[in-house]
Amino acid sequence: MPRLKQSVAWWCFVPRLMSPEEFVRAAGAIGYAAVELVPEDYYALVAAHGLTIASIAGHASIEEGLNRRENHVRIRQELEQSLRTAERWHIPNVICFSGSARAWLMLKVPLSPPRVCGS
Repeated sequence: MPRLKQSVAWWCFVPRLMSPEEFVRAAGAIGYAAVELVPEDYYALVAAHGLTIASIAGHASIEEGLNRRENHVRIRQELEQSLRTAERWHIPNVICFSGSARAWLMLKVPLSPPRVCGS
């Protein structure tokens, strides 16, 4: 039976809970095959610990994505650079974020708490 390969996201642990070195050492010891969303400054560190990088962010902002036309030129340039980086480091996935829905975030309507059945 093939071994299950799992990855772990960098941002969940570094720097809030662990240093980069502690994180990659622990990920390797636990048996993770890869790390996701690693900042480029740490690619060599990840590789030195026998891990691969499963994915990288394609552009700079989660909130400001392709859902806004004014971001298209900037994001296209960032994606092209990220694809070149991914190819150079043999990273199979580049993530592109759609962006936040600003109209929804700007609503001033308070959300009601969930109702419990029978109340």
